[in-house]
Amino acid sequence: MAAPNPEPSTIMTSTLLLLTLLAGGCSSPPPAENGVVLSLPRPQTNAPSQEGEVVEPLVMHWLGTASFHIRAGATSILTDPFYSHHTVFRTAFRRLESNPERIQALLEDLPEPQAILIGHSHYDHIMDLAPAMRLRGWRGAQVFGSATADNLLQGYPEKHRWRFNRVTGHTGWQESTTPHLRLKALPAGHAPQIGNRLLWPKQIREPLTKPPTKAREFQAGRVLAYLIELDAGAKTHRIVFLSSTPTLHHELARQLRASSPIDVLILPVASWNKVEGYPGSLVRALDPRYIVLSHFNDLFDRRRPQRTLRFADLDGILKALQEEVSARKSPGFERIIVPDIKAALILR
Repeated sequence: MAAPNPEPSTIMTSTLLLLTLLAGGCSSPPPAENGVVLSLPRPQTNAPSQEGEVVEPLVMHWLGTASFHIRAGATSILTDPFYSHHTVFRTAFRRLESNPERIQALLEDLPEPQAILIGHSHYDHIMDLAPAMRLRGWRGAQVFGSATADNLLQGYPEKHRWRFNRVTGHTGWQESTTPHLRLKALPAGHAPQIGNRLLWPKQIREPLTKPPTKAREFQAGRVLAYLIELDAGAKTHRIVFLSSTPTLHHELARQLRASSPIDVLILPVASWNKVEGYPGSLVRALDPRYIVLSHFNDLFDRRRPQRTLRFADLDGILKALQEEVSARKSPGFERIIVPDIKAALILR
């Protein structure tokens, strides 16, 4: 039977994506200011706390887009696994395929995660989860995400490799079988990508029977932020992970204020200037020690994935953040970090 023709709205969305990205230009060189791009090649040894107790450092590797490998002691988590870049044209109109070589290169020397967090289900946040589990031989990880993420992942033959925990953002602390890990999911919302339009915003309400292969088949579903607590010897590291620029940032700030101060606040850059009050409201509410930026690299460049998207306005958000932290003069604040892909960030 012949394949159905794409809906007019699908063709219009794909064309709009292509024209907007081409008009804006795809990439620009990464920032080169001293102290902004932090590249630490290997973890340091444990350091004693002031009380003489060992404190395990938090070791973070940014893997591009919104994917982080985060480890404290023997506990590891992974966020939004996506590593297989495609050109703008292919993303808009063609079949998307995972890149095994790229997945292996990014994950090969990182510990197996006990938990995987999915912020939302766009292709650039979830597409490489199943291939990564298969290629790395991982089994048994708890995957946390929306009902849409669960239904989407049901289409993959690797689904027996993980245990999915559906979260809504209204259920408080999640049950985790991983020692030393606690997490809470909160509604976050997603900023528009093109003008005032959010691409592929729907929910997937029934389990898929085969893997999705087009960008439009990866619907966002419910968009979540996560509060993560990782015990590390004498210290508990507290992290807030955002997978996309949140339209609900004021509500997030209100709900998370009681958890302040936060050790690490992970802030997406893409579309940051389309949401009024972001990121200042979160910085003021959470009083983070470290601010780590993400989702600014060129996911359409297969050869130079570390380059920045020109329209992400990385310089603009850095200026806004620097003004915010300068005005606050928080005694606990230490650094804004623009990470390099795969560099180890050792935070204490």
